[in-house]
Amino acid sequence: MKALILSIVLVAILPVWGWPATWYVRPDTDGNGTDLNYGAEDGTSYATAFDGFADIAGIVAGDTVCLPGSDEPFFEQLNTGTAGTHAARVTYAGCGSDHALIWSAQGLSGTRSFNSSRAAVTGAAYAWSADLGQGVYKKRIDVRPKQLWEDRTWLQPVNINAASEATVLGTLAAGQWGVRDAGDGTYLIYYRATASGKTPATTVIRCEDVPYSDGSRTAIVVVDVDYQTFQDIDVWGLVSDSSSRSFYIVNASHIILDDMVFYRNMEGPSIIPASVAITDITWRNLNVQASCATSVFISPITGVTGLLVEDSEFSGALASCYNGTDFTPADGDGFAIGQGGGTVSNVVLKRIVTDRNANAGIFIGTTFSMTVMNFEVYGWTADGNVRNCWSEGASNAQTAGRLIFSGFLCTGTTEPNTYATFFFGATPPAARTVVMANGTIAGNYNFARVKFYPHADSNYIFRNLLFTNNPGNASSDYGDFYSSAAALIGDEIFDNISFYSLPNLNRRIGRLGVAQTAYAYNSGSDFTSFTTAVSGTNLTINTDPLVTSDYKLQPTSPLKRTGTQHPYCRDARGRPCWSPPDIGAYQSTSGDPAATRAVRN
Repeated sequence: MKALILSIVLVAILPVWGWPATWYVRPDTDGNGTDLNYGAEDGTSYATAFDGFADIAGIVAGDTVCLPGSDEPFFEQLNTGTAGTHAARVTYAGCGSDHALIWSAQGLSGTRSFNSSRAAVTGAAYAWSADLGQGVYKKRIDVRPKQLWEDRTWLQPVNINAASEATVLGTLAAGQWGVRDAGDGTYLIYYRATASGKTPATTVIRCEDVPYSDGSRTAIVVVDVDYQTFQDIDVWGLVSDSSSRSFYIVNASHIILDDMVFYRNMEGPSIIPASVAITDITWRNLNVQASCATSVFISPITGVTGLLVEDSEFSGALASCYNGTDFTPADGDGFAIGQGGGTVSNVVLKRIVTDRNANAGIFIGTTFSMTVMNFEVYGWTADGNVRNCWSEGASNAQTAGRLIFSGFLCTGTTEPNTYATFFFGATPPAARTVVMANGTIAGNYNFARVKFYPHADSNYIFRNLLFTNNPGNASSDYGDFYSSAAALIGDEIFDNISFYSLPNLNRRIGRLGVAQTAYAYNSGSDFTSFTTAVSGTNLTINTDPLVTSDYKLQPTSPLKRTGTQHPYCRDARGRPCWSPPDIGAYQSTSGDPAATRAVRN
């Protein structure tokens, strides 16, 4: 009897948990201002979906909000603060056969414009013209646009603000567009179709920079509630003033982004703790392409702790943004931390790509006082970035603790005079250990490959590195290692490094050693002096590393199994190293007995 009573009491006090629910949401309009209706619009099924993000209601912890595939793109803002407040994780997911699409562009086909309050305006005055010649069309609009799309093809903007219509007709190339001030408070869009047969009557012309309902240009997605997951979603569109962003994490912690694409935004995902510190952010499988300012922007302000990024690419960031008239300068960084001051701690990047960015692949810099504590990169490829693979920018930015690059391939930087491929800033930092290990730096045109400022609080470790095919320069201020106007402290480690010169180039190691001597290491005697000055271990010069065209070691490479093991050892694919490791970006996968291949740390 007592056992029965105890069972009843236990059942009475145990909480009753509901099953996680799946809700459905579909766009409130078709992007041209036509309202869409879904029956009861209670979110319980696809046929009765919530009518847009603003109508989401009733979701609780553990629920999933299903967005349709990109055949039904959203042209509205998703704000997790207004879509519901949740005590634990809620997932927003693209549940169709392809990714969901949240897009800032609005349709302008037919006789339609949008005024400054985002209200659709329809009338003959806003009709597209007939073909003005060679596929050029024009249209009146009330809001100066910053992007134009033909269906989902991005069109290249050009500055025609002061040009005559005759000049526009004669110079506008296929797929280009621009805006002229009509002089009456409206604007004229001119665009040349991408191909014959493309007309405003046969395709949807979309325009970005249509304000939201309150007249502001705000973020496409605002994440201001803790414990949110976003997956299988694309985010497109510019959102191009400095206070608004495509995907804006503000004052929200424990956020997961998984399998998302950011295309043609001003910025990709941003983290900005405006008033509350942010912790525990995880990004997986992100693809951020062709941002006009920077692929990722983090402004710590009140603090960011714990960012893990895995299997992601941040590429093609540009150096300018079109403002509807001309082009304004932009950062052009792949992955950037800066502005606003504050502290970022414990950032780990694994298996990332930062290619073809107009500035740096990874950049830390600000005009404010800022500290980045513990920044680690394992498995990284960076090709075709204009200025740097890595840069610590303004003198107010400090990196402290662990600064680790292990397993990286850095190639193809194009700026020959001003920038270093890897630049470690001049500000004497708080105590830190800088590790550059198991990397290949090849085909870079910068004046220096690794520029650093020796300091008593900085311990530099350069290990298992390959420098190859980097063009040389006769100046003593140029080199693969360049210690800027400072003697070595004595605790720097140069260990297992291969320097392979291009033929007939007098390449140098600049300003290293107490006497600030530059060693031209095409000269055997000078290279010996350099090795002695830096207490280098197993440094080699002009020994062909025998690498493939993509810098992997050939089976007979002298760099196989000649490196030094260390706790952070990875290769550019993120794989653990052999023991002992290969030198360079990649641990070899061929030419070894199976028993040897099985030995990993």
